Amino acid sequence: GNPASEAGRLVAGRYRLVAPLGRGAQGEAWSARDESAPEALKQLAILRQQLGDMQGAVSDYQRILSEYPASDVADEAQFMVAFISEEHLRDFDAARRAYQAVIDNYPNSDLAENARQLLPHVGEPPDAWVRVQDGAADPPR
Repeated sequence: GNPASEAGRLVAGRYRLVAPLGRGAQGEAWSARDESAPEALKQLAILRQQLGDMQGAVSDYQRILSEYPASDVADEAQFMVAFISEEHLRDFDAARRAYQAVIDNYPNSDLAENARQLLPHVGEPPDAWVRVQDGAADPPR
């Protein structure tokens, strides 16, 4: 078929055609992306978290971001990089960068609002800033 019209077509319910690689006696060869891969990587990251391999989980989430930045789970992957960086790896600079990336790259995601709320308090114990946010830190009258 016409390569321009074939690009983007879904094959076998999960492989998205990207670009033709060549043509031979058997037909055309195409590069393709597995549409189920981002969700599979997310599940792998969750499993690694449950097993305590936080750096491995971050690596899986970062792979989603580098290989599938437009996937349905990319915003969640970016948020989880921030959360794990802060809460488990105690890498506050990485957490700040990752929360800011949620805000910048996924502004319409529900997680962008969460990131906006968490970003100014990275590294603080949650009870310290939750009291302030709730107004509980106001002196009694």
